[in-house]
Amino acid sequence: MFQSNGCYVLTNVRITNRGAAETTITNWSLQLSVGNDYRQATLVPIPTSWSIERPSSAFDSKKKLELISRPTLDEITRDDGLRPGIAKMGWLLFQYDDYRTAMPPYTAAVRVDALDAFGEQHTARRPAQFYEDTGTIKIESNPS
Repeated sequence: MFQSNGCYVLTNVRITNRGAAETTITNWSLQLSVGNDYRQATLVPIPTSWSIERPSSAFDSKKKLELISRPTLDEITRDDGLRPGIAKMGWLLFQYDDYRTAMPPYTAAVRVDALDAFGEQHTARRPAQFYEDTGTIKIESNPS
């Protein structure tokens, strides 16, 4: 029997409160879809042992290591709040069950939902398109 722990989507998101009052984000979710098939993903903590390994440039085979900034965007928008007109940017990690292989995430449309403390849902969508592999998640065996 095949068993999977699921798949992850690590994304960098920018959010700006366009309302008149300060608020917090109480829930994040992500949906991947191709045609009528979709996967709902849930927010999970980003392990401290993760970093991103990227090429130094488009023409260089050398790799550079980029640390995932802390606190993460979910922590910032939950704990610090969002003041009107002030953009916040950071990393979010979502996990979904990979129970079929029909939908690789790189061909999927992406929808990110944020629920604020006033009960309002805010949605950002990105259509299915070609996604370039710009990095690899590196997992340190002994994080400090």
